[in-house]
Amino acid sequence: MDNTSHPIDFNAAKARITGLRTALRSYLFSLPNTVAEPHTALFTNDCKHCFEENRLLFSEFEALSTAAKIMQDLAVTLIGRYKEGHPEDAQNALQIFDLRADNMLLQLELLELKVNTGTAIKDLTVTDAENITEPSGEQYQEMAQTLQIIDYLYKDQAQQLYKSRESAQKKLESYFSQAPVGICILKGPNMMVELANELYLQIVDKDGQFINRPLLESLSELKGGMIDDILTRVYNSGVPFVGTEVGVCLSRKGHSELAHFNFVYQPLFEDNGAVQGIIIVCTEVTGMVNARNALIEKEKEFRNMVMQSPIAMCIFRGRDFVIEIANKTMQDDIWRKDIAEVEGRGILEVFPELIDQKYADQLNAVMDTGIPHREIESLAYVVSHDGTKAYYLDYEYAPLFDIDGSVTGILCTVTDVTERVAARQLRERLQNRKSHLIQTLPVAMYTIDGNGYIDLYNEAAEILWGRTPQLGIDRWCGSHRITTLDGVYVPHDECPMAMAFKEGRSMEEEIYMYRQNGERRHVLVHPQVLKDENGRVVGATKVMIDITERMVAEEALRRSEHKFRVLSESIPQFIWTADPDGRLDYFSDSMFRYTGYKEYQLLDAGWLDMIHPQDRDENIRRWMHSVETGNDYIMEHRFKRSDGVYRWQLSRATAQKDERGNIIQWVGTSTDIDDQKTFQKNLEMLVEERTYELKKANIDLQNMNKELQSFAYISSHDLQEPLRKIQTFGSIIMASEKNLSDSAKKNFTRMQVAAARMTKLIQDLLMYSRASGTEKVFEKTDLNAMVAEIVSEFAETLDEKGGTVTVAQLPSINAIPFQIRQLFTNLISNAIKFAKSGMPPVITIASEVIKGNAIDNPNAFGRKKYLHIAVSDNGIGFSQEYANRIFEVFQRLHGKTEYEGTGIGLAICQKIAENHEAIISAASKSGEGATFNVYFPL
Repeated sequence: MDNTSHPIDFNAAKARITGLRTALRSYLFSLPNTVAEPHTALFTNDCKHCFEENRLLFSEFEALSTAAKIMQDLAVTLIGRYKEGHPEDAQNALQIFDLRADNMLLQLELLELKVNTGTAIKDLTVTDAENITEPSGEQYQEMAQTLQIIDYLYKDQAQQLYKSRESAQKKLESYFSQAPVGICILKGPNMMVELANELYLQIVDKDGQFINRPLLESLSELKGGMIDDILTRVYNSGVPFVGTEVGVCLSRKGHSELAHFNFVYQPLFEDNGAVQGIIIVCTEVTGMVNARNALIEKEKEFRNMVMQSPIAMCIFRGRDFVIEIANKTMQDDIWRKDIAEVEGRGILEVFPELIDQKYADQLNAVMDTGIPHREIESLAYVVSHDGTKAYYLDYEYAPLFDIDGSVTGILCTVTDVTERVAARQLRERLQNRKSHLIQTLPVAMYTIDGNGYIDLYNEAAEILWGRTPQLGIDRWCGSHRITTLDGVYVPHDECPMAMAFKEGRSMEEEIYMYRQNGERRHVLVHPQVLKDENGRVVGATKVMIDITERMVAEEALRRSEHKFRVLSESIPQFIWTADPDGRLDYFSDSMFRYTGYKEYQLLDAGWLDMIHPQDRDENIRRWMHSVETGNDYIMEHRFKRSDGVYRWQLSRATAQKDERGNIIQWVGTSTDIDDQKTFQKNLEMLVEERTYELKKANIDLQNMNKELQSFAYISSHDLQEPLRKIQTFGSIIMASEKNLSDSAKKNFTRMQVAAARMTKLIQDLLMYSRASGTEKVFEKTDLNAMVAEIVSEFAETLDEKGGTVTVAQLPSINAIPFQIRQLFTNLISNAIKFAKSGMPPVITIASEVIKGNAIDNPNAFGRKKYLHIAVSDNGIGFSQEYANRIFEVFQRLHGKTEYEGTGIGLAICQKIAENHEAIISAASKSGEGATFNVYFPL
């Protein structure tokens, strides 16, 4: 064959490798103009016979064919992974294909160089031609000329080959130095380093002295290990070795370090086919391996977290919401199914009852929009083997994103709050019962909340006070004035109710209450604290008994007793005695006068004849019990008077005992209490009448509350509707009427501004009303998450003004979530609104736990702990003399044209603080910013 011809077109082969690399990258990353999957064939076997004609090149062709086959298989694998729906895997593995492509190009360069430098033509000279024994001299001359021509051609060709070899050598050296991979050429069985590019030297942390030394002498840490074995095997067998992400311990920068490499050990052959060395091509992939391992580890941690979480969690994949994983809590507590029954199946297939509920639509919405969906206390019905069960659930559907931003699944987190909802509903029912009970009680009674403000009272209390208290304003007591029995004035915050609440105990005291008309009532009070399940004082209740008439009666009785002592003989009280066995043996003369009986008629058991027949059995039972036990005898019963009229008597008897405790005599008295019993009966009738009136008034009050709520609702909507029309039609007129004068435009603008201000005022009033009257449902609230969300809502306004909000670590508290959100929203909005002109607002939110005695507020309890949250700014501030005024409704320190607002925002904050038994205050100096302090009791 022609010695200058090559079995393969090297330029075409290189172009084919580069073309496949480009087409594959475009296909895997879906670049524009990518029509179809790339053709993976690199070389065909038609050129094999060319190598067979030159046995010296056959081994190179075999190695080249093997490398080409590996590249083709890898390309097919990457295309397959892409088609199976795993583009990220194919894209990540493209680095390995690029490494093999670089290796293939290097092999082609080496083979091309060997072919170019290995072409040899025997140097035939004229002298050699003289040894040819041809008979014809003419033929000799012709042959000689031919040889001279051939010799000339050879010399010319040799010169060209030399230049070609020199160019190839430079090209190879340039490729080595600029190659994006580490390259090292080893020679001989001792693996002498003949050449190493700069990148390889950096990889092994060596300098130029690494060259011309045995590899394992410079890298002694590799001796006797895996790399030593591989190098020996490649050198001895002549078979290349390809390593992928192989871990190797190298000594770099003075310490051992585990690194990972993709590499190729390619044997170098002599012309006779013997291995003369090894070429190493490697790329360090430590970062990629570590990143992937970290990703795998994080995925394991995430799955472990899901599976071990005490909160019910699961993951759905795809539009069919296939259950990928579900933890034990979800299986046992919510689904009530084994994992084998649900895994790999769609959630709507396993629980078809959810289709008719709202959850299917919510799942589809999260997949479509990528926006999480959260709900609290949502009612759900779940069907399992044990039937249908209703749950109240707090849940969240969080989207799971792919690297291209598409939603691939949903993380579902569920908390069963059925018991909490049931407990709250029970509390509400109990509260309603309590309220109804208080309203229907015939005695005066009222309650206070956790801040000491009256929140419930009945009509009897209103009558006793002689005034109607204002809920949420009157504190501790609704009376006009209080004094001790000695006439010493008692402030309301030191009254029995206040002291019982502050000291956390119950008590009983007698005081004087004065009505606004100056009338004084003698009252026996019984304040008692109310505590929650944690033992925290959350309020108090007080029963008030008006004993004015009783005390007047007692006073009269005392005066009567004095007279009685003076006129002891005329006392109508009966005195009698009995022996230890209970037989009556003595009666005073007043008994005989009252009954008209003689002594013998009353002695022994004769006295029973004067007892009313309805009272005799009980009288005998009690008397015999006292005789048997020695306890005092007390009985209210009716005695028949001499005229046949029965009157109520209070009989008492006490055993007289000796020093050993033996009863020696019973001494008893009987007192006429008929007038008191009549008075009591009349009083009970009066109480019954008052109770009926109280019930009727309660019904009327409930009807009035319903009408008031309806009025507030209608007013809020009916007032806002014409305002919206004013704004809408004003905008239409200004936009459509081109002939409006500047004055008219100005008037329309002022009209719209006024309407907007009125709308804002109505909305703020409604918000204030809701803060006052909304049900107080407390939940565990994460202040960190809540404040972060609020700050993000002000992000655009802060960016416009260049402002910043710094938030310290905040705890979770038991609170009314939407009210706490409104509180922080108002305070942050206030700080932004009152920023200094031209100065970026700087807002700081900090927290600490302090004792009540460190709070400058009379409502703080010294022994309690408080969570202190301070919201500070660098705004215009205000004079400290207005610190209390700013929390009042409609109070503004600036004109409405200077700063927008209705003057209700801070009043709402005050109301929210009261709902949480918290204290809110403000501190500032004009021009030096302001700090709003909120103290939550712990």
